[in-house]
Amino acid sequence: MLRGQLRNAGSIPTYFNAIHVDLRTSNDEIIFCDYEFVQGSVLQVPGGVTDTALTPAQIGSFVNYSPAPREAVANVNTWTTWEEADPVQPASTARLLSWHRLVADVKSIPALDPKRRARMRTAAIERLQKMISGGDAR
Repeated sequence: MLRGQLRNAGSIPTYFNAIHVDLRTSNDEIIFCDYEFVQGSVLQVPGGVTDTALTPAQIGSFVNYSPAPREAVANVNTWTTWEEADPVQPASTARLLSWHRLVADVKSIPALDPKRRARMRTAAIERLQKMISGGDAR
């Protein structure tokens, strides 16, 4: 498990903030590569609502569950991605979505273990992100 925080060091709000991780052996072989969205602020974006937003100087947390055995990991590489609002985008009249609405059985989320909850949240946010950017992720 890799746990940490991500800070928006910029001067404008960002959303769909994600931390990408690759774990490597001492021979520099990649043994695991994954990403997680941060737990940030709720923000209305064109066509939806996300809880992955960070205002300037805000810090969001993340947890990534790795199946790699700890003793096999020699190096951890991380990098971040995010999106910024388009200042000239017209207001949307479409029904807004949140990642919660993209989960088939929202009531089952609390019963899941933390790893499965994180995977469910990441998959739903990814679908929301694709839908908002014009890709059909249904």
